[in-house]
Order: sequence, then C-alpha cells, then structure tokens
Amino acid sequence: MSYTLGPVELVQNGGCWVRLNDDARKCVVFLGSEQGEDIELAGTAFLLMDGGGPDTTIYLVTARHVARGLAGPIGVRFNTKEGNFRVQSIERPNWVFHPDFNVDVAAMVFDPPTWADVRPFHVKYFATDFKIDTKGFGPGDFAYVVGLYRLLKDTRRNIPLVHTGHIAALAVDHPIPVIDPVTKKKMAARGYLVESRAISGASGSPVFVRRSISHKLKD
Repeated sequence: MSYTLGPVELVQNGGCWVRLNDDARKCVVFLGSEQGEDIELAGTAFLLMDGGGPDTTIYLVTARHVARGLAGPIGVRFNTKEGNFRVQSIERPNWVFHPDFNVDVAAMVFDPPTWADVRPFHVKYFATDFKIDTKGFGPGDFAYVVGLYRLLKDTRRNIPLVHTGHIAALAVDHPIPVIDPVTKKKMAARGYLVESRAISGASGSPVFVRRSISHKLKD
C-alpha cells in the first residue's frame, strides 16, 4: 500500500544523484604513532581548508579520542602522487580541543607536504544552519562516512572506503540529551544522528550528505 494519497512525482533535490565525488575521498588520511617508515594505525583524519589564495589555512581534523590516544611523535600517512604511501612526521602535535568534552573533535593547523596526493575540503561546504534551511536535506537523506579500513593498511597506498547510511535525526532546534562520560551528568547538545555501517578505523572520519530524490504530490 502506498503511503501517499495521490499520484507521486519524483523530484531531484540537488545537482547529483548518489555518487560522492573524488574530493571527499582525497581529503582523508591515516593517523597514528610512528613505527619505522609506517605508522601504528589509530584512526582516520581529514584535511579542511579555510579562506583562499595567500590567506588559506589548512587544518588536520580527527576525533578527540584518537588524538588523545596518541603518545609521542605522530605520523600522517598520505598517498603520494607517484601512487605509493609516505608518512609525514609531526614531532609535537599542537591539537586544539573543543571546550565541551562531549564534542569528539580535535584539530590543528597543518600544511600538507607538496608530494602528497591530497585535496583538502573547503569549510564553505559545512552543513550550517543556513545550509540546512535552504538546501532542504534532513532525515532519510543519504550520508557517507569516508574513512580508512585498518585491515587494508598493509597495501602500497591508502584505500579510502565510503560507508553509506542516512541521516536518522537532524536536531537543529531540539537539543539531544547526552551523558557526560566524566561527570555522568545529563547535558543537552545540538547535533545529528547518522546510521551507517562504518567499521573499525573510521574514528575521525568526515560525514558527507547528498540531497536525494523527494516525493511530491502532483497537482
């Protein structure tokens, strides 16, 4: 039985149907503790770009719990333009954490090496309140978690995996109750819930949304 009460028209909501573009896969890297010429994998990180031209700032972003779990010099495992991988060392990572412990995010200013085959994602594509209001996406729309799979680490280059799912809840104007893991107090957070089959190694991965086909009753 149909859940609509009249003839249905499929309406394309956005400029693309399903597939995620290469920019999303090329912004992710492996992150971990240095181990010779490779790393001991801790999770995924991704590169963000703000500004443009000489005023461009690039950030390395991951999950707070990934950054907190790294001791000593860390390594960022990039794909190279020649088709292999190479590790860029960071002796003293200068992570900045969100003041709210429940926000699992860590970031630092970082300039990727010129030999890296990487493409930072621009912050202008963030899902701000304005974008959410004007682009018309919400629960049920496609979501993609782009991360690196630990069981594929021993390959000659990083292989980004695109885990698919959907937005389960988008609580823009309704705070979600969460429990502070330290104080055990209940707090309110603005955020979203995504259902996806992401697996071990995807901690620190970015989440992308594509507007999908919507149902519209014909006049």
